[in-house]
Amino acid sequence: MTPCSPGTLQIRADTDTLLIGHRAAFGRGLTCLDSEDEVRRRLIQAMADPRALDSLRAFWARYQFDTRRITHTTDRALIDRVARTTVRGVLAACLLPDAPLAQAEHA
Repeated sequence: MTPCSPGTLQIRADTDTLLIGHRAAFGRGLTCLDSEDEVRRRLIQAMADPRALDSLRAFWARYQFDTRRITHTTDRALIDRVARTTVRGVLAACLLPDAPLAQAEHA
């Protein structure tokens, strides 16, 4: 739940880390999620931690002109907006597996 850079949000989602930020910031090295349903599912998993929701709200508020509206948006509506924007908009969502788990799979 710590930002990697000013425009990127890092959220733990189950055993992976979900990165959300401008599509251009990720370059060619990362494969971004291309399904709204997959992004939505990962965000719902991450919301088990209340701090993740606070981080997502703060991150999303930077992209809104009326930041007062973000405090009145339901959690589900926020997740839907983020999922839609990561697939059809300027944001992207990339999934990074945890290193210890990835190493165990290759062993």
